[in-house]
Amino acid sequence: MRIYLDTSALIKQFSSEERSDIINAIFHKCHEGELTIVTSYWSLLETMAAIDRKYNQRHEIRIDERDSALQTLLAYSYGLGFEETVELIPIPDEMHLARMVSIIITNKHLSADDSLQLVSARIGECDLFILADNRFAKIIKEDEEQEKFKVYNIIDDNDYIDLKGLLGIS
Repeated sequence: MRIYLDTSALIKQFSSEERSDIINAIFHKCHEGELTIVTSYWSLLETMAAIDRKYNQRHEIRIDERDSALQTLLAYSYGLGFEETVELIPIPDEMHLARMVSIIITNKHLSADDSLQLVSARIGECDLFILADNRFAKIIKEDEEQEKFKVYNIIDDNDYIDLKGLLGIS
């Protein structure tokens, strides 16, 4: 099973937040070889920026917590923490990317960042798309039958419970 993690879900592996438990369990299953996590290099950069905002703008974490989370994230991005069962989708060439993303922006009215996530999940041929974003989830669930993956918004109680059941997470 190939699971795409949007930035809103991925950050929960590197910063303790509500519903981090399910992302931690997914990473555990990945390291056990039970599934493959797919995300993009762009997601890693967005996660880095979100962690820095928690320190610099929101004052939710201390500098040592930020540095530790960024160090772990950087280790993952350079392949030191990812096993063979984690796949990073490279950002396609600019012209190809602009064409794919612009279609999603104009058809689904998503941000460029969210559109890039959707393109990456398609390129990665994922079975599941996991996120923690009500607006983004609602938009892609409206056309879910057109996608080749099932969408789970982990901040939605029903999706959270359904995903835990699907993955055998207690």
